[in-house]
Amino acid sequence: MQKFYKLFVSAIFIFIAGFTLVLAQENTNQESKNKKQNPSDSEKVQILPDSDFDFNFDDEDNFNINFSFHKKEQKPDWTYLPEKPYISLFWGNSVLKNKDFNNLNFNDNNQVYLALGYYHRKEHNKSLLTKTSVSEFYISNFDEFGNTSSNNNKIKTKNWSAGFDWGKGYGYKFSNYLGLNFIFKEGLNWSYMQFNPNNYISPVNSSDTINFNTYNEALRFGEHFESVASIEVLKYFAISASYERINVYPRHLFWYWAGGKIIEAAGQGLLTEFINEIQKYSPEFTPIFNILLKTGFSYGIYELRRKNMNWPFDTAPPFTFENVKFGMTFIF
Repeated sequence: MQKFYKLFVSAIFIFIAGFTLVLAQENTNQESKNKKQNPSDSEKVQILPDSDFDFNFDDEDNFNINFSFHKKEQKPDWTYLPEKPYISLFWGNSVLKNKDFNNLNFNDNNQVYLALGYYHRKEHNKSLLTKTSVSEFYISNFDEFGNTSSNNNKIKTKNWSAGFDWGKGYGYKFSNYLGLNFIFKEGLNWSYMQFNPNNYISPVNSSDTINFNTYNEALRFGEHFESVASIEVLKYFAISASYERINVYPRHLFWYWAGGKIIEAAGQGLLTEFINEIQKYSPEFTPIFNILLKTGFSYGIYELRRKNMNWPFDTAPPFTFENVKFGMTFIF
């Protein structure tokens, strides 16, 4: 089922990416045609432009005409919109894994996700491009919720997760009532996990008993990233699909964690600079490459942390949640 969700979300991303690139290219072509048909003001002959003359009537005896050539004001590249609050509600599927328990099967859970946040957007004045920044608080519950695929031979869990995340991304504004956005988010979280049963006989050696005492009924620190694609309609409503990866750590080793985060931040910073260069020369491609590059880099880092939670340092493996979810956002 998880493979189906992943394939389905991948197909959505690919379809949306192709569709938006075609629309962006058509819009660029249309703008170039309009420029050819309607020459700019600088191409028109101006007989007596007001900005080039300054008439001074100080008194009746002194009549001065000053010739001054004023530099034409440049319009800013971006228009900044006011910050707005939003509420998001998502439903999805979650898969739980841990390298220390490869021989054990955990039951898949459904996920209910609620987020309250703010977003700030700016619109490019010379293209369809938009740039969005978000910050939010979220709470998420993982449970069966009537999951018909439950298996009695699998270990069942009930989990809660809450935390903060922040992110940025690019998108397209096709009109005042239709937009498409790709947002990459990352953040910190705290998870409360319950295992049933907590003690389990090892499938490798029946004389060994496995327990989850480090995690069971305990609040544990973690981190996550999420990639979201959303179609925004009527300015107040958005339909979204996302992929989320959560790591839950058995303990928080601050200096090891900080060292790993510095490496991750340096890599993301280099990607940001590269994406800024893409935006200068090919703005219509920026949203697609931004979400693909940032998601790919974080996915690789989190795969390295699957065995060592504070990679590149030799540490214990975390519990990982891989979530595919769909939902809606109400923008106020």
